[in-house]
Amino acid sequence: RYIADTGDLVLGTVVERLGNHGYRVNIRGSGMATLKTLAFDGASKRNHPDLAVGTLVYARVELASKHMDTELTCMADSGIKKDWMTGEAQFGKLVGGTTFECSHELARSLLQEDCPVLIALARYIKFEIAIGYNGWVWIDSQSPQHSIVVANACLNSEFMKKSDILPMVE
Repeated sequence: RYIADTGDLVLGTVVERLGNHGYRVNIRGSGMATLKTLAFDGASKRNHPDLAVGTLVYARVELASKHMDTELTCMADSGIKKDWMTGEAQFGKLVGGTTFECSHELARSLLQEDCPVLIALARYIKFEIAIGYNGWVWIDSQSPQHSIVVANACLNSEFMKKSDILPMVE
């Protein structure tokens, strides 16, 4: 099971609405997480995301404690902050694409800046990817076949040597 830590990037599924206050989110952890409606860049009491049950979200762990629910946020902690309505925000609702589960170790290696499998795949396929420390990965590409290739290459790379990854992708 995933044990949340402050600052972790996670993917989760909305499992319950908590009125106008927020959402309960499954992040594959020992407990549920909460995501407030105002925890999005540019959100206000009048203008905030309306997430349905089953919606996939990409978020950052804002507060993690073993004594209470994990708190998530979809606000960027650094860099350029994009409003949630533009669809250009780093965090928030993930639309389209496909998801798969992987080990926590693989997720951490995919999140490295110099991840060899993602660098090799980017030479041949255009894709967007969101990786959570909790072992969920979301991929969106031009076609389902490309998404399957990216997912399979990521999963296959877990136990490969770096020198074998480029030939596998080619």
